Amino acid sequence: MTKEFKKIQENIKKLAFKLLHGYSSFYIYDKLMSLKAPNIVGIQEAKINRATMNRYKDFFNSTIYAHKICFLLILSHFFDVEKQSRPNNTRSLFQLKNNASRQREKFTAEAFLASNPDRKYIESLAEGYKGISAEDITEIDQLLDQNKPLLKKLKDFRDTKLCHYDMRETNTPLTIEEAKQLFQLAEKILNKISQKLSHESWLFRHTDTEAERYTTLVIDHLTRFEPYRKKEIDKKFQKLKKQSSH
Repeated sequence: MTKEFKKIQENIKKLAFKLLHGYSSFYIYDKLMSLKAPNIVGIQEAKINRATMNRYKDFFNSTIYAHKICFLLILSHFFDVEKQSRPNNTRSLFQLKNNASRQREKFTAEAFLASNPDRKYIESLAEGYKGISAEDITEIDQLLDQNKPLLKKLKDFRDTKLCHYDMRETNTPLTIEEAKQLFQLAEKILNKISQKLSHESWLFRHTDTEAERYTTLVIDHLTRFEPYRKKEIDKKFQKLKKQSSH
């Protein structure tokens, strides 16, 4: 059972890192959009930020689009429904939950201990180990059911605009608040399974502040220091012009 236990722990870690990347792209996208929104940062600041982004228009347009596609794709990965004909073929929350449910009686304290021999305090953790219960699986299913309309909206967008580019118009795409709700749902379910199976929690609480801070610094740096850099370039150009004239 050690092999299966290690495999599900590995899948949890890979999903956690994927969620981290998704969160980062989400907050970078949200911050870039906010920095040019008059109702959020004020008319004057939004005007300055827009002017800065417009000086590097191709870069910022592509960056904003790429981060949007990135976080929507990652959300789609997380909530991809496991096909009964091909179980364990897709790494997603549904696959993780179903796998934990199918093998929950095998995820025992002994298996946990054997799969984590070098972990600190493993004996103490194993003593209180209970694994994942049928009630835990039911609670996760209820969370997913409560968000069915939102998950359907995500799947529709994924099927028609992310994985394909259908000509027919779809319903309104996910709003920022809806995407945030899905990220929080993914985090809650992932941590629920991780805590029960591995005694581990994944924290993403600093992702928003870090991503937003560095995004703001980039725009601020380009706005404040670009004039000085232009002067440096002009000086070098004039110097080279004089040298070439001799």
